[in-house]
Amino acid sequence: QTSHWKKMAISLSSRVALFSCLISVALAVYGVDLSTSTSSSAFSCLRNEGFDFAVVRCWLSIGRADSACPYSVANAWAGGMAHVDIYIFPCSSCGDPAGQVQGVVNFARSHGIKFGMLWFDIEGPGDYWGRDQGANQNFIQAMFNEVKAMGVNAGVYTSRSQWEPIVGGWNGGAA
Repeated sequence: QTSHWKKMAISLSSRVALFSCLISVALAVYGVDLSTSTSSSAFSCLRNEGFDFAVVRCWLSIGRADSACPYSVANAWAGGMAHVDIYIFPCSSCGDPAGQVQGVVNFARSHGIKFGMLWFDIEGPGDYWGRDQGANQNFIQAMFNEVKAMGVNAGVYTSRSQWEPIVGGWNGGAA
């Protein structure tokens, strides 16, 4: 009798684990980030392949707006993306982090760009960022302070291999 219940418990446990895995797979969301002008047909193709969201570059690493952004964002919506965000590739050597945030947000607003979040693309240690991690931390924090003042939702887009050389173990800007 005990082994029968044990087998049923193991069987039930296995089914619950399998069901949990299937739910996790079913809840996965796929997206794409873009740094070039992209057509609505390309977004439709991506949508048909299971991509649900797009993150479009709207600020160049040289400290100015990306003129392809309005076109690509409009095409992402027209192509069926469920969510469309934009990102800023900040120019740390240009200075004025608050001004860059104002620049990208005002550019987006003046072009009627509908977006959910503004992402800070933090990458390129040694190429796009100086070696002074404290200065880099201050720059990024100033960007977060400005998006908060402007009422824009923002986040960081990076990887550990990019983040740590730029700011060390700092977790500023985190909620």
